[in-house]
Amino acid sequence: MNRENSIASLPLASIKIDHSIQQRDKMLDNGIVSEYAEAMKAGSKFPPIIVYYDGTTYWLADGYHRVEAADEAGMKTIAAEIRPGSKRDAILYACGANRDHGLRRSREDVRRAIETMLKAAEWGQWSDRAIAELVGCDHKTVAAVRGQVGNFPTCDDDQPGDDPGDQVGKFPTSDE
Repeated sequence: MNRENSIASLPLASIKIDHSIQQRDKMLDNGIVSEYAEAMKAGSKFPPIIVYYDGTTYWLADGYHRVEAADEAGMKTIAAEIRPGSKRDAILYACGANRDHGLRRSREDVRRAIETMLKAAEWGQWSDRAIAELVGCDHKTVAAVRGQVGNFPTCDDDQPGDDPGDQVGKFPTSDE
């Protein structure tokens, strides 16, 4: 499989929408979906969605509102950035999605992403700072959630770069 990202027009029907990947607490905001759908009908261009392709499945990692809006607008395809990877890669990407753009994340959305990271065997071993950097929050928030959700080791003194998972491009690619 080609290991480079590409942009393509994907049929909506070919995109796997798995809500275990989506890191929004409320999944979809119907008002935003309707707003996006109207804009799409009027010809507005949106950034490509992000999918991870494992050779069989296009796993939606970012763009749930855009996909739903495209469907509501009667579109059959959507622009997608296709990245090589698995469902696990899509989950990891989704944990940091919308931290800097798009529909603003709620506190519950951030908490869900932190919990997703902490509950995964390997990612839960990352330092609080490494998780915070990926999710886009303060490391103290990660430490607080870590203390509430289980007996995960707290790694407050670790710095980004201390964990193998901190290395871009070194994320595991097998499905959970």
